[in-house]
Amino acid sequence: MNQATLETPPRSVYAAEAQSSAGKALDVLRLFDGTRATLGVTDVAATMAIPKSTAHRFLKTLVTHGYAVRRGDRYRLSPHTFHLGNLIPECQVGGLRDCAGVAMSELFLRTRQTVQLAILSGDEVLYIDRVRSPGHPGARIGSRRPAHCTASGKAILAFDPAMGEPLVSAPDLPRRTRNTLIGSGLADSLNRAIQCGYAVDLCEFQSGTCCVAAPIFEVNTRKILGSISLTFPFTDPETVKRLGRHVLDAARMVRPVARDRNGRH
Repeated sequence: MNQATLETPPRSVYAAEAQSSAGKALDVLRLFDGTRATLGVTDVAATMAIPKSTAHRFLKTLVTHGYAVRRGDRYRLSPHTFHLGNLIPECQVGGLRDCAGVAMSELFLRTRQTVQLAILSGDEVLYIDRVRSPGHPGARIGSRRPAHCTASGKAILAFDPAMGEPLVSAPDLPRRTRNTLIGSGLADSLNRAIQCGYAVDLCEFQSGTCCVAAPIFEVNTRKILGSISLTFPFTDPETVKRLGRHVLDAARMVRPVARDRNGRH
């Protein structure tokens, strides 16, 4: 046996392998969503194009570290992941969700329509709270939707050019319905949102469903933090305007202030 055979691989090789395995396990974690609350080994293997033995190993890693639980031959997210999700600043005491609670409740009582609270996450909006109307439930808490074809997203994009302008010029934005606005149509929609203070989605994400949303700003910095919205069945333009004014009033009620790096106001 020669000396080369006895040499220990460089530490960087182990680090790269560990990083790759951790990344793959996180990729499995991302497979859990609103349409797939539980997964089996076959689901993971087929979706990720990996052997079943590898899929099983990644799922076992998630279970071992408390991110998933096994029930029979199916896996689901653990309560620990719910705990972690609620540690984001927007969901902390005094954060956006906390500050918006009263305004959301009052908006629901005034309109009897589903009220939603959303933040921007990449080119999507993430819904972090909801007051649900039984007849029209809207987005599930924790779900994501494309920012460009939802009022929740457009209310943020309109007042955040750094995010809005790249999406307007993006050549491959998906159309969710025949009413989805892209390109110059999306630019006009964002400009109208700036003019009237709230954004409108007229069946752009889902046929038969409308939404109006207004941005929420941090009080002392005017940084945009998210949006508050109403979702409702398709209706006449005057009703859309009336609900738009209501959602704008509600957004102005939400007055979060900046925090320092330790989370203090």
